[in-house]
Amino acid sequence: MKKLLCKSVFIILLVFGFSVGTVSLAATNTTTKKSTTKAAHVKAKNKQAPKKVAEVAPAIEETSEPVSEKKFNVRTNVFELIRSKMINLELDYGYFNDAVTVGPTLGLISTSVGGASNTTLIIGARGNYYLNKKRYTTGIVTAASIAFTSFSLKTDVSTASTSSVLLKGLGLYQWWLKEKGLEDLNLSLGLGITFVSAPSTVSGTVTKTGTAVDIPNSTLSGIDYTIEMGVGYRF
Repeated sequence: MKKLLCKSVFIILLVFGFSVGTVSLAATNTTTKKSTTKAAHVKAKNKQAPKKVAEVAPAIEETSEPVSEKKFNVRTNVFELIRSKMINLELDYGYFNDAVTVGPTLGLISTSVGGASNTTLIIGARGNYYLNKKRYTTGIVTAASIAFTSFSLKTDVSTASTSSVLLKGLGLYQWWLKEKGLEDLNLSLGLGITFVSAPSTVSGTVTKTGTAVDIPNSTLSGIDYTIEMGVGYRF
């Protein structure tokens, strides 16, 4: 009877131990599986992240304004047209560099008051640098120009003429219109300084006698401010 009881207790303990071990192993497997699943999910998410960035990148590139394929832009400064009655044209040419345009400038002033008339001709060159390194796009532009001016004055009693060098530096903001059909129109607004190396007197001649005279130069000489209110069209 004792032996039978001992065997029964031993079998019960053996079954109990086996049950506990099985439950523990199952719990361990479940935890490991959850951890593995979570790790796999995180890894998969991390793998998808670059794809999301890659998907966003093209969208950003598409919204940014590209470099214009057109090479030329012609512009006039409305401010100088109003202030000095100067007919002016500037041609930009962008070919060598995406950030730089260069081109000729032309200005003409012709006025007549009473018996006196004067004519000023300005011929030069200008360079523009787009800070965003994309020519003919909206943004900040710095500009520098050099020009040679010829001034002539004629009155009833005398004639006079002189020449000078004009230097100009500008900082401006340029807008390109977005409306369909108007994409090539652009507006610019800027402020800068000019330097004119004109002499203080102009060499003249008395008409009747042919005598040489020095006439005070009434044109701009030295340093002054300049404003650009430009309207342009690219092609």
